[in-house]
Amino acid sequence: MEIQWIGTATILIKNGDDAILIDPYNQPYNKKFHDITDEEMENVKGIFITHPHLDHFTNIDKFGEQAGCPIYVNRRGINTAKKNGYNIQNMYEIIVGDEIQVGSLTVKVCQGLHCDLDHGLFWTFAHRLLNPIHLYHAVYMGIQQRFTFPIDTLDIFCFEVSNGTENVFVIGSANIYEPAYRPEHIDTLVFPFQGLRLENMFSHSIDMLGYYNADKVLFDHWDNAFPPVTTEMRMDKFMPIAKENFPNVEFIIPKRGQWFNVK
Repeated sequence: MEIQWIGTATILIKNGDDAILIDPYNQPYNKKFHDITDEEMENVKGIFITHPHLDHFTNIDKFGEQAGCPIYVNRRGINTAKKNGYNIQNMYEIIVGDEIQVGSLTVKVCQGLHCDLDHGLFWTFAHRLLNPIHLYHAVYMGIQQRFTFPIDTLDIFCFEVSNGTENVFVIGSANIYEPAYRPEHIDTLVFPFQGLRLENMFSHSIDMLGYYNADKVLFDHWDNAFPPVTTEMRMDKFMPIAKENFPNVEFIIPKRGQWFNVK
C-alpha cells in the first residue's frame, strides 16, 4: 500500500490497481498548485470526505465526475452539496462505525473532532491580508466557509484504511476527543499540522502524536494562514522537537507527487 499527498488535506492511497482519494481540493487562485490530474484519478474507486468544510469539499461533484466513482460523506455534507447546487447522485451517507469495501481496501469510519482555533492565530498571518489579492480571496472564502459550509462538533471523521496487512489512519482535523478511537496499531498516521499559533501547535502536536503512537507520520494540511492553501509543509522548526520526543518514529514531510510506502 502506498500514499501520496496532493496539497492541503488531499490524500491519495493506493493498493495495486485500487485507489481512494480523501478530501480533494483544487486551488485555482494559487499558481504554485497543480490541479489533480486525470492520471492521478485513473484508479480512484472511491472518494471520502472527513468533513464538508470549504477546503475539503469545494466542487466535490466535479471530482466524482472526473473519477466516475462514489463519494462518501456525512449527511451534513450531502445537505451542503445540495445547497450549493452540486450533483448529489453519486453521494452516499456514511456514519461512524461504517466499513466500506473499495476493491482491496477497507475504509473504517471513525469519529473525529475539529481542531481548536487559537484566536491569537490571526496575528500570525495578518500580514498576508495586506496583499489585496489575498484579502479578496480571504473575504470570499470566509463568507463561503461561514454561511455555506458550516459543520457541527461531530461532523468530523477519521478514516482507517487497510489492505488487510497494513493500515493508514487519516485524521480529518487535529484534535483529540473523548472517547477517542485509535487503532491498536498504526503503520502510517496522516497528521494535519494546523489550528494554533506555532508555540501552541508544537505542544499540541506532541500530545497528539504521543496519543496515536504510529510507526510513521506523514504531515499534511499546514493551514495556519488564510486562505487555507497548502503547497508545501514547512516543518523545519517542529522536526527537531518531534524527533527528540519520538526518536523511533519515521517522519515524512511530503512533496506533491511523491509516493511513500505505508509500512
